[in-house]
Amino acid sequence: MSNTKQGLFNKIKRIRRRKRQKKVKIPPKILKEEAETQNYTIKNDEDESLNISEEKSLSIVSFEHIITDFELKLRYLNLKDTSDAEYGYLFPPIKSKFIVIDDEEREYSVTRAGRNQISGDLYKFFNENNLKPGDTIIIEYDREGLSNQGKRVIHIKAKK
Repeated sequence: MSNTKQGLFNKIKRIRRRKRQKKVKIPPKILKEEAETQNYTIKNDEDESLNISEEKSLSIVSFEHIITDFELKLRYLNLKDTSDAEYGYLFPPIKSKFIVIDDEEREYSVTRAGRNQISGDLYKFFNENNLKPGDTIIIEYDREGLSNQGKRVIHIKAKK
């Protein structure tokens, strides 16, 4: 009986130890030189197949986002599109500094706050652009471009 209890306690200790260990998912890194290539095969009238490849540069990330009530209240912005696909892994590491530029070329200082969020001067951004919950915005991020101050630039435009 004591062997069974001891085995059970050891198993519980192992489970607790596993829960304490942090499991961090590291998103795949995309280098500047990488490009997404799509290959197409086209057949002509003589049944000869032609291969056509199309390269898409991954240096500019662009997606639409719908602003939620929580984002307005808590003054942050999720890096998700309308279908909840996450784009945070394409941005620099957490605590990186950015500049958000709106339609009228006003600048707002923001920081990457979490795995998939930015925060900072967004309250001022939301107010000056008259954004409300349910409004759709277009987020564009050029992964290679820098501002005059050496910070990354995110362009956010209200969709009309």
